[in-house]
Amino acid sequence: MISNELLKRKVLSKLITDNEYPVTTLSDLVEKKNIGDGDWILSDDMCQCSNNKLIQLGSIGMGIYIDKPFKYIGDDTFDRIKCSEINEGDLLLNRFISNNQLSGCLVPKIDGRLLTSVDVCWIKEDKEKYSNKYLMYCFLSEEVQKKILLKSSGTTRIRISKNNLIKIPIPVPPVSKQKELADRIDKLFYLIDKKEKNDQEKNKLKEVMKEKIIDSAIHGTLVNNDSTLNAVDIKEISDEKPFEIPKNWKWTTIEKSCVLTSGVTLKNEYQSGDYLYIKVGDMNLSENQKFITTSSRYTTKEEAKSLIPVNSIIFPKRGGAILTNKKRLVLNSPICVDLNTMAITPCDEIDIYYFYYWFSLIDLGTLNNGTAVPQINNKDMNPLKIPVPPLEEQKRIVEKIESLFKLIEQL
Repeated sequence: MISNELLKRKVLSKLITDNEYPVTTLSDLVEKKNIGDGDWILSDDMCQCSNNKLIQLGSIGMGIYIDKPFKYIGDDTFDRIKCSEINEGDLLLNRFISNNQLSGCLVPKIDGRLLTSVDVCWIKEDKEKYSNKYLMYCFLSEEVQKKILLKSSGTTRIRISKNNLIKIPIPVPPVSKQKELADRIDKLFYLIDKKEKNDQEKNKLKEVMKEKIIDSAIHGTLVNNDSTLNAVDIKEISDEKPFEIPKNWKWTTIEKSCVLTSGVTLKNEYQSGDYLYIKVGDMNLSENQKFITTSSRYTTKEEAKSLIPVNSIIFPKRGGAILTNKKRLVLNSPICVDLNTMAITPCDEIDIYYFYYWFSLIDLGTLNNGTAVPQINNKDMNPLKIPVPPLEEQKRIVEKIESLFKLIEQL
């Protein structure tokens, strides 16, 4: 299941496995002619293009068919190997276990003659006995998945044999009830997906509004002292365009007002120690989280190098994370950071949280100096101009931003 997996599993449990339906197995339910395994296709058997399309393991998602490029075999090979033809509506169960889950989907309408690869169990529907869509949902339910894991084996790659798979006990009510349940699950899953899509769009809108609020504040438009906050305030602030900063503000640069520190590579890492040792991967925190307080890596006082002080901000400086990771983190305790991470420590005239919000507007991807591996250095950072109001005004702006953010979260 692609989204809201936990909620969907609860739906499956409620409608399928929590009820006392008769229990059977695929071996007893499905005739031998209607169940089988995919075909063993070697690379030498394949050709550049053909009407015979091979559905591979990667196309079998959790309840969905994932559209991926096909591989092909010729007509002679199809006939020589005596391939099993797969049709629209067939159920495919991927017997390789990935992330502790067996995946399964129904075959959509695809032009051409279809076959599938070995380690895929296919099931053709018998409308008098069972619904393939119901069986798919049944095998995706948490309780049946647990039974599958118990019968799976392997070291590097875990899978369940076809013989074990077809003997997994599953609840199977009368076929009319199966169809009714499948229809109800379809509708509930649609509502869950629709809610998630709406939530995603709402969250995107919130982030846009927050960015506009910060932009307005940093450009000096958020300067009134009105403490009454409502949705009108947010819209007005969001619609305002930046203009010249107030006269009592000043311009400075990173080079003049901040200290830049690049991380280091430590030889030893520990599960505990005096200081956190942070790598870029440790920065993938929740969207609203400003601080990093835990890590799987630590270092000791003896081995600590280039310790980053409190009231600094760390961010990715090298690799793809520059382009994709917008996370900026404020330090509330001294730490060490790795070579792919940079820290900025503003001077005492700049409030760390004011600086944090200003820096959140900077697109690090635009600072990339164009090397084969994206990276940022001091020369890229030093010229950045910072609008700096008086310190008390900075603090008031931070309070205003955060109170507006709280209001946005209530919308």
